[in-house]
Amino acid sequence: MQTAAAHASMYQPASFDMQAGDWIYRGEGNANILFAYAGKGSELRGQLLRLTKRDVPQNTDINADDSDTDDSSLNKEQERLSLQAHNNVVFTKEVIGPLIGVDYILQHQLVHLSRNFIEQLSLAAEPLRPSSRTHRQIDPKQRVGALVRDMINVLGSTPKQPGEHTIAIEIKPKWGFVPSSKYISQANSVKHRVCRHCMHQYLKHDKDSMSEYCPIDLFSTNCTRVKHAVDCLFDVSNDRLRVFVDGTHIPGDENGGIDVAKVPHSQQLKQTIANIILAEKLLPRLGSVQNRLDAFDIEGLFPRYKRALEAGVLTEKEPSIDDWLGAVARFRQREEQGGSNVNAPDVDDKQAALEFMISVTLKDVSVLIRIESWPSVSKLESESESAEGDSSDAKLPEYHIAVIDADAKKLAKVPKYLKNDQEIVDRYLKINPNVAQQKSCCEQQDEKDI
Repeated sequence: MQTAAAHASMYQPASFDMQAGDWIYRGEGNANILFAYAGKGSELRGQLLRLTKRDVPQNTDINADDSDTDDSSLNKEQERLSLQAHNNVVFTKEVIGPLIGVDYILQHQLVHLSRNFIEQLSLAAEPLRPSSRTHRQIDPKQRVGALVRDMINVLGSTPKQPGEHTIAIEIKPKWGFVPSSKYISQANSVKHRVCRHCMHQYLKHDKDSMSEYCPIDLFSTNCTRVKHAVDCLFDVSNDRLRVFVDGTHIPGDENGGIDVAKVPHSQQLKQTIANIILAEKLLPRLGSVQNRLDAFDIEGLFPRYKRALEAGVLTEKEPSIDDWLGAVARFRQREEQGGSNVNAPDVDDKQAALEFMISVTLKDVSVLIRIESWPSVSKLESESESAEGDSSDAKLPEYHIAVIDADAKKLAKVPKYLKNDQEIVDRYLKINPNVAQQKSCCEQQDEKDI
């Protein structure tokens, strides 16, 4: 196992001519904000810049806090942020990559940033940001960012032929398994039958806005079930699906689904997405490893987490990158030796907590599918006529598929995960008290080929 020190030389930040005017606001989550390169330089074309966010301080001037910080404290904070950017890249590549396949991980390049660049970018982005995200801001102290391939839209790329488009699909598939852990209490045995997503809907949405989407269908290897899952995501997306045509986000319709009138050849596209998912082993592999890393379930994990804290094996401080690297190495070694994860392997409390947290990351990733050239009507009709029998036999267009949003989650949130888990179960059982009326999210996955 390589240590963090060994990886440091592998992920050294590069230096580019970074001009704030060459970057445009793309979007953001709670932890990070993205900018797309719109300049003329070829070496940065097709790249996204990911920057770290922080809570807005009491001082309302978004860049004023540095002046009140002594040099020593400022340097330490800049070093911490640089290490954080480095560790995020290492975690995604070296912890998550081996579990789902390194080919599904986008290449990251760390890059040096100046204070002036950060300040100008912050000011330019502020008017474009949604109000729901402005409680957090770009951290002005960071001096290292991460470059990653832009899977949505490459500004300045070669124009398509008439009638052709670049399509990008972002799916957040969530949990791809029904828990089988023996640590689930009898009172919560519904978790053995109904998947997390299908139960969670009763806590998050009212009846009219619920989707029929079930991740167990999407993660299966059954053509009909996968296509049904894709159809359900288009019908009611509930932030599980985003569609981009030539880089433009397609808004939802009045029913909460994708406005298919703005998606070229939407019916053929849905079948193509299903065919791509079936052609890849990503989702079955993802669901299987989620399950194997979550052998204790949160119900069995929480007592071990508390015990590890009390013993000092875990602390309030978040795990180091060496902790994560060691945990995934031990997990993989145990699997290679034939260790069973289904019935909770004999691992110490710290290892159990770290494996659970890696599973939490895997349950919250997004899958991006980019179709380079979505063809014209005539080509679609030609290919449809040439495909005999099952529509899954149709020739696939050129595409790229990758996993994103695979940063480490905060270990300190374990108590919150337990609370949320019980709230989800309680809500579902309150509305669906009769077992005979409860949904059964069946799993029909053959794991021997995963």
